[in-house]
Amino acid sequence: MNRKFSLALSVLALSVTLGGCASNQTARSTNVLVTPPVNPLDELRAVAIETRDELRLLAKVNDAVNAPSLTKEQHAQMYFQSTHVPKSFERIASFSYTGTVTKTAEALAKMAGYKFRKPSVNMPNEPWATINIVNQPLNDALRELGVQSGSSIRVEVLEQANVINLVYKN
Repeated sequence: MNRKFSLALSVLALSVTLGGCASNQTARSTNVLVTPPVNPLDELRAVAIETRDELRLLAKVNDAVNAPSLTKEQHAQMYFQSTHVPKSFERIASFSYTGTVTKTAEALAKMAGYKFRKPSVNMPNEPWATINIVNQPLNDALRELGVQSGSSIRVEVLEQANVINLVYKN
């Protein structure tokens, strides 16, 4: 009988415990009101700028990691490419344009007094660039164009020939 009593007491204690847990509401629902930004394009622009800056930092880290394996000639070439300003690109100007990389490069070439060459066949999905400089060297716009053209287009400045050449990459 003692065994039946302890079994009944255990069942009763278990049912009280489980019943108490079921009636206790610890989870509460919270309503969150999300208001969208005034202009989603402004948000996208901000994200694009932040992404560009992060990619630049990543490239610098990558260069730093690869630096020990570069030869003296490669170091000299990297330094030259990062500091050299092609003739006519040191001019201070204001330039604001959003469009295809080809049109942007062509406009920059005209502003610097360079000829412009591009492949005869256009890319099917050419990247766009947004360049906005105010009273800055044209070289800043050229560097920005190089960053925004990404891995699909290479912008070559042939200083001796006074030509800006676009090369589509595969």
